Amino acid sequence: MITKQTSKGFECQKCGCRQFHVIYTRPASEDKLVRRRECKKCGRRFTTWEKRISQI
Repeated sequence: MITKQTSKGFECQKCGCRQFHVIYTRPASEDKLVRRRECKKCGRRFTTWEKRISQI
């Protein structure tokens, strides 16, 4: 696993930076998104799978 999630969000495992660029976002299914992210400090890339939150 490239990143670890803490109570403060994602952290790059290579350099510890918490700031990222989103390279692209695409739908994976009706309720999920895939985001490709890149660390602003070292350039390491990783993918996150996110579940959409339904609006009431």
